Amino acid sequence: MPTLPLYSPLLILLVTALACWGGILVPLLRRWVGWAATLGVAVALLGYVASDGVGVAAHWFAAPNGDVALKLMSDSLNQPFALATLILGGLALLGSIGGEAHGAGFYPFALLLLTGLLGLYLAADLLLAVLGWGVAASASWLLVANSGARAEAQGRAAGATLAGLLLLGGVAYLGRLNGGQLDYAALVPATLVATVPLALLLAGTLVGAAQYPLLWVAGGEARPHWASRALVFGLGLGLPEVYLALRVQQIAARSLSLPDWWFTTLAIVGGLTALLGGCFALRSATAGDAFSALAVAGSGLAFWAISLNTPGATAAALLLAIGLAAGRVTLAVGLAAGQRVTAIVGGLTLALLPPFGGFIGLWLLFNASLLAGNRLGLFLIAGFVLLTLPAAAALVAEARGMAVLPTEGEPLQPPARRLPAIAAPVALLGLAAFSLGLSLDASLLEWMVQPPLAPLAALAAQSQASFNLATMGGQWPTLAVALALGVGLLLWLALAIRARAVPAPPIEAEGMSALDVLAPFDLYLRPLRWLEPRTWAGWLGQAGSFVEGGLAHLDQVLEGRYYILVSALLLLVALLVISR
Repeated sequence: MPTLPLYSPLLILLVTALACWGGILVPLLRRWVGWAATLGVAVALLGYVASDGVGVAAHWFAAPNGDVALKLMSDSLNQPFALATLILGGLALLGSIGGEAHGAGFYPFALLLLTGLLGLYLAADLLLAVLGWGVAASASWLLVANSGARAEAQGRAAGATLAGLLLLGGVAYLGRLNGGQLDYAALVPATLVATVPLALLLAGTLVGAAQYPLLWVAGGEARPHWASRALVFGLGLGLPEVYLALRVQQIAARSLSLPDWWFTTLAIVGGLTALLGGCFALRSATAGDAFSALAVAGSGLAFWAISLNTPGATAAALLLAIGLAAGRVTLAVGLAAGQRVTAIVGGLTLALLPPFGGFIGLWLLFNASLLAGNRLGLFLIAGFVLLTLPAAAALVAEARGMAVLPTEGEPLQPPARRLPAIAAPVALLGLAAFSLGLSLDASLLEWMVQPPLAPLAALAAQSQASFNLATMGGQWPTLAVALALGVGLLLWLALAIRARAVPAPPIEAEGMSALDVLAPFDLYLRPLRWLEPRTWAGWLGQAGSFVEGGLAHLDQVLEGRYYILVSALLLLVALLVISR
């Protein structure tokens, strides 16, 4: 298979952005700009998959005098982040097609944001990383200003550009002091000159990302379009920090022995962030807010996985969590707007990603010594089904009309027809069987041979090896796996194409209890009630409602001020129990 240079996806995104600018200026082509932008991101994704990014393959953009060089690399750490940027960016652009509220310049600015983030992840030295950060920060403010949220956003964009240029100049100067060495491999924490640029980059990215929420939270101004919020929050707020934290830990591990409290702190902070982000995502009233909250939850999951000191599995788990968020939002937007292509893409994303979650989660638990080898087979059968349940419950609930994520809270029309009642439980069981089978049969994963997908393929092979060891060499039947694959995909496609969402009661931000975000956990029990309402599932639902009421009462007593502290203590107790 012919390979492309590693910088090809960056060039494709830039060319697409210029083409979209030209399309905006021509009235006859303006309606096709969204499709052109989405197609450009898809081509960039294919170009990245077909690139020669094996190991640490560097490419240079060298100036004529040879003093300036921008080096790119692709390794097991930045590959999942690059894939997440292109996949999630493409889904956000696809879901925004047909809307006018995001403004005419949305697509060029969105492509610039994706270009900057991709440059940050593929950078082999600090010079290109800071350049990518500056482009992404400026594009984020331009996206917000383009939506008409606040006129000051244009000035903020200019300020972010100036800050990026100053930071870029400072890093270049420190690189000259360090003998021209700005590669990640040359950044050893034992030397002060090599550590300062890395610390500046991390601090600058954190400060720049922290300014984004203040734009529409302060002053009660109108918020940007949901697609702009999804890109700025979902891609620009959490992913760069997680990637840089992983890269710093990778560099520090070469020369320093990190203390135990470092990993314990990461586990507590990451677990709490993932829990609260997931709760707020399920409680979100709009698609953009759900996308953003689930992206933050994925970042928390990644920080928790960092505590296990497994960078490859951490990045893959992050890609899974945020991919599920994008799939759920894309499906909801497609159903709400009547766009079948968007709904099908979202349904396929939800149907194909849970199997990866199975072996990623098991691999993390196995390496953390939390899973006994003699119980691995039983845990596999139960674990894959349970790990599939949240995504399946959300998909079934939205398709059946129990919940909805409108683009901006507008009421939707009631469905003209409903699917049979048996479709939901059969689809749930079909997807669970598909998740279990695909995760255990490596022969169905032979297509994952390209370098960007190599970490996932390695995890799949380890998962199947553990399963074969636990079952004394037994092989999962390929025919049964293929049958579950076909049944699951057909049912989910039927749900995505034929179903129509029913509007849920509006969720008011004011007056909402702080712990009221736990209420949507009851959503996971509803598919079980469809199977047998009078059995243990109903009792679980009543127990969940009782616990929910108790937490709400506790929140009222504490006046909503200490719910984060209470949640942190509960999470700490849970971690201590698990560790024993």
